This record gives sequence, structure tokens and C-alpha cells, in this order.
Amino acid sequence: MLGAIIGDIVGSAYEFNPTNDYDFTLFPEDANYTDDTICTLAVAEALLRGQQFGPTIHSWCRRFPLPKGGYGGRFRRWVESDTPTPYGSFGNGSAMRVSPIGWWDDNLEKLLLLAKNSAECSHNHPDGINGARAVAVAIRDCRNWRAGTINSYSRVISPNNILEYGLRNALRLLSVNVSNGFNLDLNLYRNRFDETIRGTVPVALYIVMKSHSFEDAIRRAVSLGADADTLGAIVGSIAEAIWDIPEWMKVKAMSYLTPEMRSVVQEFYIRVYQSTVKSIHNITQIKEYNMIPHTKSITPSNIQFLAPHQVFVFGSNLAGQHMGGAAKLAHHKFGAVWGVGDGPAGRTYAIPTMHGGLNVIQPYVRKFVNYAIAHPEQQFLLTRVGCGIAGFSDGEMASLFNGGFGYPSIYHVPNITVPQEWIPYLHP
Repeated sequence: MLGAIIGDIVGSAYEFNPTNDYDFTLFPEDANYTDDTICTLAVAEALLRGQQFGPTIHSWCRRFPLPKGGYGGRFRRWVESDTPTPYGSFGNGSAMRVSPIGWWDDNLEKLLLLAKNSAECSHNHPDGINGARAVAVAIRDCRNWRAGTINSYSRVISPNNILEYGLRNALRLLSVNVSNGFNLDLNLYRNRFDETIRGTVPVALYIVMKSHSFEDAIRRAVSLGADADTLGAIVGSIAEAIWDIPEWMKVKAMSYLTPEMRSVVQEFYIRVYQSTVKSIHNITQIKEYNMIPHTKSITPSNIQFLAPHQVFVFGSNLAGQHMGGAAKLAHHKFGAVWGVGDGPAGRTYAIPTMHGGLNVIQPYVRKFVNYAIAHPEQQFLLTRVGCGIAGFSDGEMASLFNGGFGYPSIYHVPNITVPQEWIPYLHP
């Protein structure tokens, strides 16, 4: 789902100012979420609350009446109506908002029904319904393939494998014959603003098949010069199921969203993660391919290198004597300063945990969380502070990061990663 949001935000600046430059700026100043993101989050909330799709989408669009680019003509009238009814649309709006369903259920029959229901409240033309179904099925098939739950003998990412294990069923739903492969001349769609399912979804599937990474897929979609935000959203939603989304892109995209939007994203991924853990036994295999999305990005277990925007967060003593564990690593490799036991230094951030109980440590946690909020351009790799020599349990330390007086839960701070061991104790 976050892949769709990223594709939408990136494409938003180029919807009415198209580009064919593959090296375009990913997040220019005028980028923002559009109706694609609003409707996607509405579908996610409907799933979370067990609500009907139509009223939930209608409610979200009413609450956010002025997204970048506005709402399309017929859909705008649907939003403005107090008694909205389906209007026979075969536009790509049903496909751009369906991505949460692709993560929600592995049962094909249930998934197809959910996709149909999410579409037909407005887009009840057969193309509108099948476009939503095709994207949802593509996401389901791609994530299951990459997680190794199906066809585990062939996880190599290549166009043939993406087609065979990820996109074949989706293309069949669109009545595309793939017996001799899948070929599409993108020049026929270049610089052509086509908002129909048939002019968008097959193109999106073809772009995914030809891509090499999440970012590559987004760049290919937007630089086609077509319906950039919606094509980006559909491509991004499927690409997320195949490749890892770069951490900095996750953080950047979340920074555009309102607290209400971020809360839905976070709750959705928690639910999906919990559901998948219950249904799949080989968790090691899942983690290896990073297919199960977490509400919070997980701190790597053995950090030896930092990207330019990353900060190593470790537990310390107030005297700044970095003699063991993560503190020693911070001092030797990442620029922690001897004698500085609190706050930023080099490419590190020290949280004192050795001089008292949890109530004594909490002000330093508050200080750190607010510092991270003030520096959204950086990513803070939070380690198991306080769980080593200091002697606190994972549950005790994690509880300090669930929010308190003067600071939010770190679930609301997208540029802080968390230790895997703390996931059971953290909540939005």
C-alpha cells in the first residue's frame, strides 16, 4: 500500500507537467498526495473496520476535499452527492485504490470479491471491476512468490519470473493472452493521458515486468509522460510486493501525510504483519526476503555501516565512557565522542540508561524522540538501549517509547527504526 502512496506523491508533480526524463526529481517541491492516496487509505480503513467501501471512500473524500489535482469530473460529482450511486465508470480509479486488498487476503475467491466490492460503488463497469481485481491479484501473487510461499525454487527476479509467478493471473483477468509472453509497445502510450483501465493497467503490469527495483519501476512509470500519479500508484503498489522500498523513500512519503493518514498506514501494516505471522510458519524465510511489511522499519541486528542520512542510536552512561557493547561500536566506528553520554555526536545519538530507573530515563527518551522529529532528513537506527548492561527488559524499555508527556509514540515518527525484539511491546 505504501508503494501506491509513494507512486502517487512522486507522480503528482508530473500529472499536468509530464516528463520523459528518467532522471527526474523524485520529490520536487510541488509534490503532494492526490485523490489516489486518499482513496487508497479509505479502502484500507474499510478493511480494518469491516465497513462498506462506498461510504468509507465517500467519507474520506469529503474530509479531504482539495487534494492536489482535485477529483475527476464524474467522480467529483459522486463525492459531492449526498446519495452517491455507481456511474458505470471504466476509469483507472478503481485500480489505483485497490492495493490494500492485495495484502489483505490470500484466498483468491475472497480477494476477488473484495476487489469487486471496492470498485463497484463507483466504477461498476466490467472494466472498472476487472482492473481492480487484476491489480489486487498481481499484488497477492507477487508478494507470495517473493516471500517464498509459492514457487520457492525460483525467486530470481527477472522479467520471465515476474510474469510467470506474479502477473500471469492478473493479465488473464484483463483477457490478455500471455501464452507467448507479454509484449507491449510503450511508445503507443507515451505522452498520452489515458484514464481508462485498458489504457493504464496493462501498461502498469508491463512496466513492473521490465523493472529492476522499486525506484526503477516508479521512474519508468512517471517518465512515460502519461497519467503520472495514477500510473505511479498502480506500478508502485505492485512493485512494493517484489522489491524493498528504500527506507528514505518510506520516510519521505510518510512526511507528506496527515496524522490520521499515517495512523491508518501504521495500523494496516500491523494487522497484515500479525495475520501473516499466524498463517506462515517459516518466519526466517519471510524476514530474509523482507516481504512482511512492518508499521515500523526494523533496525538491522548487526550494524557495521551507515548510509549518509543514518544515525546510530545507542544506550550510554552520563559520563560518556563508551567501553562496551553498542556504545563501544558507536565510539569506534560512528563518531560517538568520549565524555559525551547524552545527545548527538558524530553520526550517533546517545540515550543515558545507566543512572536510574525508567522514570529517570524517560526525559532522555522524550528528548531523543523530539530531536528525531525535528530532523526528518535523517533516519535514526534505534538499538536495544538499556537492555544490555543496564539490565532492563525489552518490554520495559519499549514502554518508554510508546509516548508520554511531551512526546508521541515512535510509531508516529517514521524516521526512527526499532529493534525487532520490541515489536510485541510497541503500539501506535
